[in-house]
Amino acid sequence: MSVLALFGAVKNLINPKNKGADISSNAFRVARWMGIFMVGCSILTSSKQFFGEPIQCKSHYFSPNMFASYCFMAGTITVLEENQTQFLSGDQAHLGISAEKSGKVMRHNYYQWVPFILFLQAILFYAPYRMWKTWEGGKLTKLLAKVSFDPLTETPLTDQVQGISKFLSGNPGWYSSFARKMVFCETAILVVSVLQMYLLDLVFGGHFFSLGSEFMNASYTWEHYRIVERVFPLVTNCDMDYIGSGGSPVTDSGVCLLSVNILNQKIFMLSWYLHIFIIVFSALKVLYDLFLVLAPGARYLMLRNQAASLPSHLLSRINRRSGFGDFTLLMLIAKNIDEAQFETLLTLLSDSIATGNDTSYPSSLIHMSALHSTEKKDLEYGPNGKQPSYPENAPTIDVRMRKNSPPPPGYRTYFPQDLLYSSTTPQSDFISA
Repeated sequence: MSVLALFGAVKNLINPKNKGADISSNAFRVARWMGIFMVGCSILTSSKQFFGEPIQCKSHYFSPNMFASYCFMAGTITVLEENQTQFLSGDQAHLGISAEKSGKVMRHNYYQWVPFILFLQAILFYAPYRMWKTWEGGKLTKLLAKVSFDPLTETPLTDQVQGISKFLSGNPGWYSSFARKMVFCETAILVVSVLQMYLLDLVFGGHFFSLGSEFMNASYTWEHYRIVERVFPLVTNCDMDYIGSGGSPVTDSGVCLLSVNILNQKIFMLSWYLHIFIIVFSALKVLYDLFLVLAPGARYLMLRNQAASLPSHLLSRINRRSGFGDFTLLMLIAKNIDEAQFETLLTLLSDSIATGNDTSYPSSLIHMSALHSTEKKDLEYGPNGKQPSYPENAPTIDVRMRKNSPPPPGYRTYFPQDLLYSSTTPQSDFISA
């Protein structure tokens, strides 16, 4: 298959076909683009038509093809001096190639695996999002199926989202387990990024961790070349033993040219910075999710940002009754429907809560409706469990602001269902019988 055909397949990864609702987050998008970058680099490093053969060698005894094949499998070596200078010493032909064999010997036996390493990295970056899509199973797509096909201008907004509102009211906490799995997959991106840094450092002989930091701290241009050529040399030595004419082992040495390393230098230098960025970004995203779990006020601000035109008391009512799983579902719904549809949905959910038809509408903390019913029963029947008898013409007192104390003698309680315990009603609000 040609390189152009391979890059045509990458184009499908960049612009995937829309087969359902968007359930991705910023962490998944960053990891997905990193995976696409790795796939493209893997194709480039295996493309001989751009950079030629990955290794070319020459020896005194063996043919070039035989010697190059052996060095490609066994690896090559360079000998680096302890003190690096701008100009090579008199006995050095290239960096690491000299007549004197004194210095640190570095073996390079990774270049034949570079395309596979990059492809494996792409799979690891893409795996958390694929795992999340598999666990989610298209639940949000099914929930929004009717909204997706209803014309926005022909069907009233209330009718478009009425079904979603009824389903959410009747199925509290339906998305909580999926929200936990989503956070788990976002955490997996952080783990995968750190794991890849360790694996690459192991493959490159313990030089990948410090590659980017040394490159940034270098003061001169020639130091930049020395840093990358130390890990990805362009010219190396290779030794191959054989049995000579005298019947004893003889070593034949030669020089090898690694033209593909001119590309590997750029790929892995950029990869170091991208790994650091993904580690920092995914760590912040995990901390942000944890903050949303522990801070309901932050979830209210997010709802306010998505529905700026709705009254504050309406959003507060929804936020008090919803946990992190329900909040996650609402945020995903907001990404996939129109703003007017989302605000109408929140209005219907708030009305359902106010009228008591929600039957403990989504909450992972407290079933507030049960708490309200218990308080109402105590106020109506008193501490002894018996309902007191009052004259028919006895005045009534509004207990919306006096839920913690029984009504005074001679008064009966009044419970407006939609304004129970409303903080906007003054304590002196009395209603006559």
